[in-house]
Amino acid sequence: MKRNQIAIVALEERQWEWSVYQVGGNAAEKTAGGVLPMPDNSDGDTQENPFVLRRDALLSQWREKRIPYRGMRLVMGIASTDALIRILDLPTQDAEELREMSALQIEKTSPFTMDQTAVGHEVLASPEGSSRILAAGLDLKQIERYGEAFREAGLKPERIDLNLCARWKLISDEPSDDKSDAGRAVHLLVRADACDAIVTDAGIPILCRELVRRDTLSEQDYAAEIVAETTYSLATCDIEHGPSDHNVIVVRHSGEKPLPDLLAMLQQTGASKISAHTTDHLPDLCEGLARRAIRGRRKTLNLAPPAWRLTEMDRARRQRLLLTLGIAAAVWVLVIGSIYGSLYVERHRLNDLERQHAAMEPAYRATTNTRQRVRNLLQYTDQTRSALETLRDISSRQPDGINLASFDYRKGSLIRIAGEAENAALIYDFRNQLDDSPLYTGLDLSSIARAARGDLETFRMNISLPSAAGGGDDQ
Repeated sequence: MKRNQIAIVALEERQWEWSVYQVGGNAAEKTAGGVLPMPDNSDGDTQENPFVLRRDALLSQWREKRIPYRGMRLVMGIASTDALIRILDLPTQDAEELREMSALQIEKTSPFTMDQTAVGHEVLASPEGSSRILAAGLDLKQIERYGEAFREAGLKPERIDLNLCARWKLISDEPSDDKSDAGRAVHLLVRADACDAIVTDAGIPILCRELVRRDTLSEQDYAAEIVAETTYSLATCDIEHGPSDHNVIVVRHSGEKPLPDLLAMLQQTGASKISAHTTDHLPDLCEGLARRAIRGRRKTLNLAPPAWRLTEMDRARRQRLLLTLGIAAAVWVLVIGSIYGSLYVERHRLNDLERQHAAMEPAYRATTNTRQRVRNLLQYTDQTRSALETLRDISSRQPDGINLASFDYRKGSLIRIAGEAENAALIYDFRNQLDDSPLYTGLDLSSIARAARGDLETFRMNISLPSAAGGGDDQ
């Protein structure tokens, strides 16, 4: 759940605004929000403690509202007072070249070296072959202190934006006839503590800056300073972008009315049109930061140090790796489990079959023995192939001129006969006669030889009987 929640904190000098959003895709729903005024710090704390005091007060509000902030992603909005902001026209649209050129331009005007500055940019417009970008730089040590303070509380800072850009997002998203898309327009964002200015040409910003900080100024002096700085800003734009014949000033203020005499004093600038609009109907500042962070996160300014982004990317990669390893481990467990499960099932079936076989073995052996005794009994009571019957059959098929010398009978196995014949032809004829008998299953004329007297042929013959278990005695 926390991965889908994001905390937005707009850091202003007089107060912090905060909101918590539930994020799904490019859509976000605000689930909580509030305002944190500047806490009392009159007890002699060190210079760094005011930020920690505000952080602790913010965490106290979240605990009261039962917001589970630990592990939540954090987007911070920084006041333009703390940032160096420039709008640049660069002769390229390549992302890497824009990054390097914007860093170089910020370095030229920054009081810090590049390794002490957090730099970011976003593309405002891309005319053919060129780009207009907003580049900004922040003190890296200050950003690291902010990030470390929130990380100590368990949050995960991942984006730093400018509150001025968030206010412009809210204004530009509002349907209005006074956006002055044609010509040059100066949008004065007048607040109780400071005034910001955004100058646009054809609706595209060409200058963004904090115009005046009020501090201890009276309303009259505050209005006079706004007018003086507005005149200076218009002159700067005329020098850098050429003069405009149609200048419009739009005063955007909180409450029902702007500063007394401010509109009348702005007539000194020579603007062709001056109008005033309340900002009370606009969403809060955190909504502007959320729209930029959630819906346009790849295109909008992010001043978070690269180490923060790399840490977040590493964390995401680790999560993906752990998820992949988890899936692989689960698949492996399923495969191995299925193999061992099938082996267990087969072993179980084999054991069942062995038990069944062991249980049936006595009955099988008893049945086998009974059948064998029955076959033996039938064999000995069957006179179809008895010694006398086979001798009678052989004698009846014996041709004249053949004399039998021996008759060896083995019941259920074979008969061996031997004898003499006047010539070999009689022996072969005798063999053929025996082949025709249905009593025998085979016949082998093992030998024919001339008798010692020289006038007779001797022979030996094996006659096969149908097989049967067991045998009989010689007959």
